[in-house]
Amino acid sequence: MHNNSGENRDCGETLNATWEFAKDKKGNYYVRIESQQLPELMNIEKNYKLFKVLRLTEEQITLQFNHKQFSSTTTTITDIYVPENALVKDREFHW
Repeated sequence: MHNNSGENRDCGETLNATWEFAKDKKGNYYVRIESQQLPELMNIEKNYKLFKVLRLTEEQITLQFNHKQFSSTTTTITDIYVPENALVKDREFHW
């Protein structure tokens, strides 16, 4: 998988990674993304990151993760992803 960051001005480099679903002992599902780029891009030590799946339907996936890219403060982020062809107001946020 890859994102489109490198195709847009001021969005950083494109992330190239592999992913898979994972499940913990409590029964929570995660998307596990692995890439040699992750330690630098996300300010983490490991080359993988777990994104907790909060909701998964044919129309969207909602993921939650902890992030501390720009400081030592950790922020919990919840992202909603939809298919690339879905119509979303103000989706083109790159300028």
